[in-house]
Amino acid sequence: MKNLKENSIKAETEEMADKAKSNISDLSKEIKASTGMVADNIVYKTERAEDEAVNLVENIRQLVTNYANKDRLTAVKSEVVGKAKVVKENVQQGVTTAVEETSTKVREKPIRSVALAAGLGALVGYALAAKKSKSSTLSK
Repeated sequence: MKNLKENSIKAETEEMADKAKSNISDLSKEIKASTGMVADNIVYKTERAEDEAVNLVENIRQLVTNYANKDRLTAVKSEVVGKAKVVKENVQQGVTTAVEETSTKVREKPIRSVALAAGLGALVGYALAAKKSKSSTLSK
């Protein structure tokens, strides 16, 4: 009977040991699977963070370029405005001088000026009439 009890205890112990081994094996597989999932998740998040960092750097580079271009455009605009003011002043001065010289010449030689004006008027009138006549002929 003692042998029977010992055999029974031995069998139960072996069965418990087998179940423990099986449980440990299952737990090990679950841990490995979880570890793999965690590793995959870490890799995914790392790659995503890397992509976001690259995009951020590119956005910063673009912003810096835009501001640099804006500063350059502002400088160019200022230069163009400055040159336009100089051209405007030169044109105004030229027109003022031409008007003064013309006025002086008209006062000095009024008959010649009237004849010249009449001749220029006739010439312009003739040119416009010829152009109108030519365009009428072409449209027919």
